Amino acid sequence: MHSILSKIGGGISFHEIDQKIDSGKILYQKKIFPDLLDNQESFHKRLKKEFLKEFKKRIKFILSDKLKPKAKYLKGNYNNKYSLKKYDRLFLNKNYKLKDLILLLNARKYQNSTFSYFKYKNKKIKIHMKLSKDDK
Repeated sequence: MHSILSKIGGGISFHEIDQKIDSGKILYQKKIFPDLLDNQESFHKRLKKEFLKEFKKRIKFILSDKLKPKAKYLKGNYNNKYSLKKYDRLFLNKNYKLKDLILLLNARKYQNSTFSYFKYKNKKIKIHMKLSKDDK
């Protein structure tokens, strides 16, 4: 997920629709940053929860035209599943900061599947990581 890997975060927006992707005038926009322990699934759930909360607050203003459009202040981007492939392969001799490695492995995990791997003796070895909090 680019919003985790790029370190620019993600966000929610309500906007007018026009002919191009993400080009309509913005009605509301909010930046949301992933937590170190977020994976694709947990960050997506947080975005959906925040979207619903803000939508409930603002729908009556949108329907009554009291929420006026404004120019974008956050630059959007478009990514697809193919643009994430460059993050899948990890290299045994590369130095990774632990924080970056955790973000990378979490971002390339979805439900019980992982896309992260390394090559060893010409075999593709997938990396499954599970983080848990010790609340003691």
